[in-house]
Amino acid sequence: MSTYLQHAHPQAMQLLQQQQQQQQQQQQQQQQQQQQQQQQLQQQQVQHSSMIPSTHPQNAAALYQQY
Repeated sequence: MSTYLQHAHPQAMQLLQQQQQQQQQQQQQQQQQQQQQQQQLQQQQVQHSSMIPSTHPQNAAALYQQY
């Protein structure tokens, strides 16, 4: 069956292969973007935690009481 398709519609097979390659590339790009976003989030969390001085312990209730 596949040999018949390749012989009868070489252009169609090429298009299918191109589409599959594009999908794979898009998936890889999405995965890379997600990984970058996760790394950025982790870096931000580290920065936030280091900005709060360890000598002043803060909890959510104390922060909300100010408002």
